[in-house]
Amino acid sequence: MRPFWLVSLLTGLSNLYAEGPAEALAKADSLADLRAWSRAEPFFIEAERGFTQVGDSRNALYATLGRIRGELPRRSNAEVSQQLAEILESPLAITDDRIRLRCLVIKGETDEDYDALLAEQDWREALSIAKRLNDNQWVNRANGELGIVAALQGKTSEGLFLLASALKAAEESQDLSSVVRWLSIIGQGFIQFGRPEEALKYFDRALAAGSPVEELRYPLMAYAGKVNALTKLGRTKEARELLASALTVARDHESLGYQAELLRTDALLAETAGLRDEAIAILQQALQFARSASANRILAEIYLDLGRLQIAAGQKKDAANSFKSGVEVARSMRERLLTPRLLAKFAESERSQGRAVEARELLQEASEVTEGLLAGVWSPWVKSRLVGIMDEVFLARVRLETGMGSAPDRLLPIIEQARGRALTDLLMGRGQGERNTAVAAKEGQRRISALQTQLWGVKSAVARQRLLDKIFRAESDMMAVSVQEDRKRQVELKRNPLRMTNLRQVLAPDEMLLEYVVDDPASFVLIVTREQASIQKLPGRTQLKKSVDIAWKAIQAGQDIDATLPLPELIRVPNIETKTRIIVVPDGDLHRLPFELLTTSKGARLLQSHAVSYSPSATALYFIRSQPHRDMPRNLLKNTPLPRI
Repeated sequence: MRPFWLVSLLTGLSNLYAEGPAEALAKADSLADLRAWSRAEPFFIEAERGFTQVGDSRNALYATLGRIRGELPRRSNAEVSQQLAEILESPLAITDDRIRLRCLVIKGETDEDYDALLAEQDWREALSIAKRLNDNQWVNRANGELGIVAALQGKTSEGLFLLASALKAAEESQDLSSVVRWLSIIGQGFIQFGRPEEALKYFDRALAAGSPVEELRYPLMAYAGKVNALTKLGRTKEARELLASALTVARDHESLGYQAELLRTDALLAETAGLRDEAIAILQQALQFARSASANRILAEIYLDLGRLQIAAGQKKDAANSFKSGVEVARSMRERLLTPRLLAKFAESERSQGRAVEARELLQEASEVTEGLLAGVWSPWVKSRLVGIMDEVFLARVRLETGMGSAPDRLLPIIEQARGRALTDLLMGRGQGERNTAVAAKEGQRRISALQTQLWGVKSAVARQRLLDKIFRAESDMMAVSVQEDRKRQVELKRNPLRMTNLRQVLAPDEMLLEYVVDDPASFVLIVTREQASIQKLPGRTQLKKSVDIAWKAIQAGQDIDATLPLPELIRVPNIETKTRIIVVPDGDLHRLPFELLTTSKGARLLQSHAVSYSPSATALYFIRSQPHRDMPRNLLKNTPLPRI
């Protein structure tokens, strides 16, 4: 069976055989204006080829941009964003407002799913150009997209105002594709705020608005959103009936990628209803459609869901095959967010089958790939997503290492590779969303991007480490850092996560550091003093959350924390009575807990016997204490615990 995108491509090309590139571009543009990019793609390809043959570089580039947008479901958002950034620096994109506007629009849509800060820059410039061109439709569309970006960044009031104003203008001007898109997005927002009843009204409005236009009659976002709203309202039967109706339409139109996404939604509904076997069967059907459509991103997501369900069903071998296939697909498209997650799940599947060595290698690869992708990232938005994935990976590594009885010396670098990287960047002046636009910085970014691309083809851990060294050196060279010593130390910290010997050296003789890892089915605390280090097992995340909730309510009511709760276990560690100062690195729900109020094994509150301070990570503590300080004596910093953050 031919891939759906190839069938569409051949059909489009056969229809265009007697047409010229101008006619192809006009047809593509009319579909693109309705945001029907997949249907427009073959026309853009034909126009690109035709204009290239006659030497019309301007229109060839315009068609190329449309073709890139059509390819987006099969490619990495980050890779497409970088490609478009390079096009924006080309002479044509600099001098031709229409070319630049089209490039910014496509980049803005791409970046909304990747980096909200980049998307804001894209849409602000697009708005400026649209105003210069007196293009009212794109002025309004840019304003609406800026509203979405503002909401993504947590500026809810500003976002709603911009989006509501743009929606009203779009309704008045009959810009139906924008009306359908924005109504669907507003509906999704109401779902996130826990108001599915109101969300349902917006999805119904979106479906009604698109019904007069063939290309807008069956919008995936509106259908999926309405299904989600119905599910939240407990109307699961209606939700599945709606999905069945949408699937019928998708089959009639031979929309294979659309069917894959709808089937994935249906599988998740079946899982929610406790129908695990049915959900697995539906996902296996969805895989066939996603493969045929070459919809790589949805294909990788389906493999992730399928493997997770197969593990829950005890189908360990099948789960391993699903995760392995998902890794191959995600690697092929250089997908930054899915590849490490699939590697981590694949590793856990291997561990469950007793293949600890193979699991360790996969998790090491997941950590190194994510670490390499963090290089050159200036946006806190993207950094937080990558660090979140690192958190998933590090928990999997902690489970593996503790299960294998690994020593604290091995566990600390694993924890700090995920927990310490972003915080160290912030302490070094990075991560504020400020991007250096100098030529040298852009060249450095391109160099990093090229090196990151090589990560996907490297299988050897030794080769991967060499590549990471090059990435870190390139990142250091790109950054404007005033103190050369800081640059050296930064690169060193990234190449080599914090080691136990280094951490113990910055602890005073009367200090003990307690670094917590909260997980299910068990949590752990890493206990470090200048003399030694150990690991202690604690209750799991679920139990700790319940206990913290009860303790927090008691504190708010002015009551004592009940001594019968398992919370005292958090500080009942060996030799704590021999130290006078405790440094706590909390995790998860433990951030809400004032450790000073916990009781020691002798029945006294910790605040009565110890000075308690807090640190976001052991790496942050080490970095602050070990760097020279202009205003404070080094030995004072070294022996002063961090204040609570």
